[in-house]
Amino acid sequence: MKIALLSSALTLLLSTSALANDWIVSSGGSIQSAVAAAVDGDRILVEAGTYNEVIDLLAKRLELIGIDGAAVTIIDGGGFGTTVIQAEATPAGTRVEGFTLTHGAGRPFPSSYGSDYYGGAVWAGNGALLELEDCVLVDNAWGTGTFAGGIYSGGARTHVTVRRCVIAHNRAWASGGATLCDGHGEMTLEQCTVYGNSSDNFFGHQGGVSMANSGQVWVTHSIVWGNDGDQIGAFAAPYNQGTAAYVDYSDVQGGFAGVGNLSGDPLFVGAGSYDFGLSPGSPCIDAGNPTFSADCDGSLADLGAVLPTCPGMGVQYCAANANSLGNGVEIYATGSMVIADNVLLLEVDGLPSHQLGYFMMSANTGWVDLFGGSEGVLCLGAPIIRLNNSSDGGQTLNSGASGSMSFAPNLVSLPQLTVFQPGAVWNFQLWYRDTNGSGSTSNTSGGLALTFL
Repeated sequence: MKIALLSSALTLLLSTSALANDWIVSSGGSIQSAVAAAVDGDRILVEAGTYNEVIDLLAKRLELIGIDGAAVTIIDGGGFGTTVIQAEATPAGTRVEGFTLTHGAGRPFPSSYGSDYYGGAVWAGNGALLELEDCVLVDNAWGTGTFAGGIYSGGARTHVTVRRCVIAHNRAWASGGATLCDGHGEMTLEQCTVYGNSSDNFFGHQGGVSMANSGQVWVTHSIVWGNDGDQIGAFAAPYNQGTAAYVDYSDVQGGFAGVGNLSGDPLFVGAGSYDFGLSPGSPCIDAGNPTFSADCDGSLADLGAVLPTCPGMGVQYCAANANSLGNGVEIYATGSMVIADNVLLLEVDGLPSHQLGYFMMSANTGWVDLFGGSEGVLCLGAPIIRLNNSSDGGQTLNSGASGSMSFAPNLVSLPQLTVFQPGAVWNFQLWYRDTNGSGSTSNTSGGLALTFL
């Protein structure tokens, strides 16, 4: 197996397509070390944990993915005196997904006050193109943030696309408690919840979404509520010249002009406890554009970042044999079956601890019990594609102390140049090391069939 270790928790994994590398960072490892070692097109897959560091993407086209999700994968920038994520001149395709970003100060620049700070959680500039998905940006820029407590997009050709993110309780002294587009910078907020952010300077009182100096923002299918001062607005004259906000199918406190916009209380389940789910009766339920992607339950899109969940997607078509713990391990999928969304997550638990394994897939099904001397059932037919193994066939995941494995396949860059087509059914299974009365052997999960859209 080809392995490059940057720390005890960081391993380079070569994809079978040899088109890009996967780097796995475990708790206690360094995300920035993986960024430094990676090259354009690589993915950095970060396991659950709290990472006390700040990240400079170094102008590379990378995908930085918290594979266990934002609730348990935290980048804490406290004590570093700068922004949590810096994206300068990053090319198209650069993506950050599945993290909580907190306690960032913003990127400092010299000013008559000593330093002004921009972008408590995220700073993007110098023509950067950045996608931010399924993240939580909370409690940034308190005590330092001058502009943009959450996200700053500044400079011509800079565009930050923000999808399904919660931006809450961030602060800017001058403008943009949540976000600021400045100096021709642009931003798109899609299915986001922007709540409880603040900016209290008398002539930059835009606690929510702000623009300055020809900055422009597009807000769609989002909730902007409970922010201090203006929910969506431009910095005071003369800095408001050339600014614009285009808003549709969104719930904005106090109202905002645009097709499909609402102004009613979103009825969060518990905003005070950071639960931004929608209570029954919320006007934001099924309030999306009929032409927008439906929620996973098939209904019209809800507004905001907390969307309906549809656990157990797909069809369990092949039962697993019991393993050494007595468990018949099944495989589950969460996220979305929409190929373009590229947010599928495969998960298993109930595995023996500290064992190696990998996910595999096929367009065909099969059934071979105790195949190759194993304890498992092979539910896939030929040809079988390994999703996350190194180029020489080595195993790439470890069940750890929790006895679980998860993997987020890149649906638009699959091994062996495989291309998923809408309407196609693909079958998935996990192979893993196990033991029996005779010693070491292997086993498999059950089979899961997924229909892609």
